[in-house]
Amino acid sequence: LPTRIEVAIILIFITANGFYLTWKLPWTQSNAEVLKASTNRAGTLCVANLLPIMVLSSIRNPLISLLNISYATFNMIHRWLGRLAVLQALAHATCGRIVKVEFEDWPAMRSATHTPFIYSGLTAALGSTVILLQSLKTARHLAYELFLHLHIAMAVSVLACLYRHLED
Repeated sequence: LPTRIEVAIILIFITANGFYLTWKLPWTQSNAEVLKASTNRAGTLCVANLLPIMVLSSIRNPLISLLNISYATFNMIHRWLGRLAVLQALAHATCGRIVKVEFEDWPAMRSATHTPFIYSGLTAALGSTVILLQSLKTARHLAYELFLHLHIAMAVSVLACLYRHLED
């Protein structure tokens, strides 16, 4: 179980992300406009959370000794931020597809899915989801070395897809 300080840190991250996701959204406009703004914010927050996720991922992190925080605490925050980023990636992808259907139609959404921009973004979101699923405690403890190498390989592929998605 997390300590009180770990719970406080996690709740601060979740609260800050929730605040930034909803602050000054155009609530008085159409649902499509609110979803479009939410899509952009969820994607931006997902990418912004990747930096601390990567920083907190290594056991050889110099911040551990500098801040006098245990690796277990860093790892717990890494896992929670990862979960939050995956939820934001899925919200970004889902809201984006809903907006596409609302503004245009299903055929337009199907044709847009085949563009490199959308394809790479959906691949990154799917890869993030796979990372989340394979990092569940039972899968992690079943074969840790396999988990670790697959986790790193999937993270690299998600970053490559995300780079392609954000290239323009």
